[in-house]
Amino acid sequence: MRSFLVNYFTFAILPFRGINALITTAMTTRGIGTGNSGPKRGTSGPLMAAAATSKSTTTSPTASTSSSSNSSTLMPPPLYLAEGLIAVHKPLTWTSNDVVSYVRGVLIRDAKDRGVTDDDDDDYYDGHVNGNRGGNGKRRKWTGRRKKQLMKVGHGGTLDPLASGVLVLGIGRGTTMLQSFLEGDKRYVATVQLGYETDTLDSEGRIIKTAPWEHVVGTDISTTFESRITSKFTGKIRQVPPLYSAIRVDGERLYTIARNADPTKTSGGDVNIPTREVMVYSLRAETSLGEDVIRSGMVDGPRYREEARRVVDDLTAAAAADDAVSGLGTAGDDTIDDVGEGGGGDKKRKRGRKKKWNDKDKNNGNYNGKMGRLFDEITVPSIRHEESALELPRFALSVNCGGGTYIRSLVRDIGYELGTVATMTGLVRTKQGPFVLGDALRKDDWTADMIYDAIRRCNQERRNYIDTDAVINIRGGGQDEEGEVEEEMLSAAPTPASFYPIGTPGKPWTEVERSLWKSGVKVQRSYKAEVLDELDRLDDDVWDVVRYGSLPHDQERYPLYGVRNRNWGDDKPCILITGGVHGYETSGVKGAILFLQAHGKKYAELVNILVIPCVSPWAYEHVQRWNADLKDVNRSFKEGSETDESSALLSYLDSLDVDMWTCHVDLHETTDTDATEFMPAKHAEAGLMYEAEAIPDGFYLACDSENSQLDFQDAIIASVRDVTHIAPPDVDGNIIGVHVVRDGIILLPAKELGLCCGGATSAKFTTTTEVYPDSPRATDEICNRAQVAAIVGALEYVLSSHNK
Repeated sequence: MRSFLVNYFTFAILPFRGINALITTAMTTRGIGTGNSGPKRGTSGPLMAAAATSKSTTTSPTASTSSSSNSSTLMPPPLYLAEGLIAVHKPLTWTSNDVVSYVRGVLIRDAKDRGVTDDDDDDYYDGHVNGNRGGNGKRRKWTGRRKKQLMKVGHGGTLDPLASGVLVLGIGRGTTMLQSFLEGDKRYVATVQLGYETDTLDSEGRIIKTAPWEHVVGTDISTTFESRITSKFTGKIRQVPPLYSAIRVDGERLYTIARNADPTKTSGGDVNIPTREVMVYSLRAETSLGEDVIRSGMVDGPRYREEARRVVDDLTAAAAADDAVSGLGTAGDDTIDDVGEGGGGDKKRKRGRKKKWNDKDKNNGNYNGKMGRLFDEITVPSIRHEESALELPRFALSVNCGGGTYIRSLVRDIGYELGTVATMTGLVRTKQGPFVLGDALRKDDWTADMIYDAIRRCNQERRNYIDTDAVINIRGGGQDEEGEVEEEMLSAAPTPASFYPIGTPGKPWTEVERSLWKSGVKVQRSYKAEVLDELDRLDDDVWDVVRYGSLPHDQERYPLYGVRNRNWGDDKPCILITGGVHGYETSGVKGAILFLQAHGKKYAELVNILVIPCVSPWAYEHVQRWNADLKDVNRSFKEGSETDESSALLSYLDSLDVDMWTCHVDLHETTDTDATEFMPAKHAEAGLMYEAEAIPDGFYLACDSENSQLDFQDAIIASVRDVTHIAPPDVDGNIIGVHVVRDGIILLPAKELGLCCGGATSAKFTTTTEVYPDSPRATDEICNRAQVAAIVGALEYVLSSHNK
């Protein structure tokens, strides 16, 4: 998706048709697509330092390949020489989409040089490498349909043209990992100026408020922050996004509303912008900028506004002179053609969208025209910070925040708290996930060799447990500061991650990482509709639905219910059936309810039955293995239980007049998300890497090694075999790394591990079922029926043993 600032600010303030040549020169000299000079990438940062030796020994296969591109080969060369993630340094005045387009073009040209093309792909490559021109050199007419993007490049969070710093790119399958960077933790350094506020909340906007700032006492702004700001603006806070942002209100982007409004009247007060909850982990004020921030190209807001005014005046004068020479004059048509963003340096003029220059706007500093686009790499130093020291009314703000946080809004709100107004005048992203400013490839290093080399190093460092201080969220809501994930970021088949992208290998999670995880978890289904309403439909003549507790963090939403037969008898075997101990394991919940509906009445005459269909309702709604406190409920059925779910169930079982439970069947399942999300998260919480294991394809049982009752287990396997297939052992004779003692049966120390089947009761017969709903040989319905078959098989064995 195009950045809204790119769409809105394209030369909105430049008035005259006669200065098109000047604009074209200013745009093309910026150097996109050329070998422009610039500062080299730094050598600091964990990724660069750790890979210094590997770089010197890495050879690139991209060199000297074009000569063989037409030769006949059995297999075509690969489209990518490496796939994954890299960090680049977004230069000042570039859009994030400019960077994506440029890098994509570099890789496409490299692919062509290596012969990765055929007749079917010629149009695609010609369109990207030759500026959308056909073989005859003429620009092809846009047909309204986009060809399939073969070379996938995307970014993980937009930076404004007047912001610089770390921009994470995904190449190939690496694009599937970018959502975590959009929603995850980032660090910024912003410059703040007290005393005025603009409608955009940054230096490009029109000044709409001024206020005295001198009462902000003292030269040490850090002390003022400690006493008045830090505690109020850290942790979970609510903020109103800027008027110029991509948030939707009544189905329309805010920036569209702002763009269509009267610029002299709209300040945001007449637009109902909903507040959003965001996370700010740390916040501090400083009186100087670090050298890395200066080198990154921090825009100097006041200098930018002065230079923008000068550029406008110069261009206006040039346009007037040009019109005078051509005999047009300046009174007839004071408009200028808008200039589009293009891609990778291919700047295109867009006709028909005319912008009028207003002297009142100019005098008021209304530079909502993407003036940064007029500053090329020769003139951009004129708008950059040169000195690190800052004095009030200016100071630097260092922020470590979660996804969706608007730094501009944070600056505005801090100004209000200080009793004045404030505007963000510059922004540098210094860290995104594990990537820091020193890791980012500078513009001069954006070659195919360097890009692929960086991807390989990043992939290798993930495998080598490189210690970074990354904190990345993989789930969650909200947009990154100033935008969203690049629209052309195409999907690819995900691969199991070796380390869950929250936390740091070798370091257990702290409350920061725990908060990140929880903030990204969303409700995906209804506990009430799928569980409680189904229980209400049970036959009241047969069943009592008993509320035995609730989850304390939301008692009304998450009541805990059990179902027991009314004709409870002292001489009957007592049977416990539990489902949803891990809330994401759907067939356990559905299977327990299906048993009650299909077979419960029959067995209620023969045994005492207690069914707990959903032990963990929060996890069920959020489709998670953990509960809301990041605890594994199926490791907490032991003395001193650490979870509300297990404590409530154990207390309820203790309250029942049951001398001895005869049988306990605990219903579980294993899904592909165990290997791609839940198990990596579980290991990452402990600071460990996760090596993905093969998921057993089929049904199996995990029984207590201290009370195996193998004949009982065999009876269940026999019953289930009529419904679905039994999981075979691997080549080592194991299932999930545990030796198979009988067909589909493994032994685990259930009591020691705190498993529900081992710790909830002291039943004579216990077992844990496991089905695999992602098997190509199974469906959700088959898995539900397999759980029912397991219960029936267990009951039939218990009844036959009881009657002997």
